[in-house]
Amino acid sequence: RYSKNELEDLMNSENVDVLTCRVEDRFGDYGLTILMIVLKEGAMWKIDSFLMSCRVLGKQIENAILNWYVANRFDGDVLESYYIASKKNNQLESKYEELGFAEVGRSLEIVIYHFESIKQLGSSIEVNYG
Repeated sequence: RYSKNELEDLMNSENVDVLTCRVEDRFGDYGLTILMIVLKEGAMWKIDSFLMSCRVLGKQIENAILNWYVANRFDGDVLESYYIASKKNNQLESKYEELGFAEVGRSLEIVIYHFESIKQLGSSIEVNYG
């Protein structure tokens, strides 16, 4: 986890993308529901954090955000992410594979993934950037 000052430093760095997502649908405004932090280390870009509110789980918002990011911001050779199991995120254990990542490494605590291809969405989601 990052402090407010650390997040501000990340947001001001040219080597980091910090994305937040506000979600609205026909039922209402869910507010700020996603935080994604990507560290750009030359040709290797790493998703350091991909946090999502349980209020939007199952709505494919994470798919739309990742697809948008890859199509509009990603400019490296490798997009890497990892999964560390915890009591709060075990329902997301296979989420990176659903998002188009392939497992490239594993230990007792961590699974490492590299992005392979955009997965098509089964629903209509619009991403507005600005």
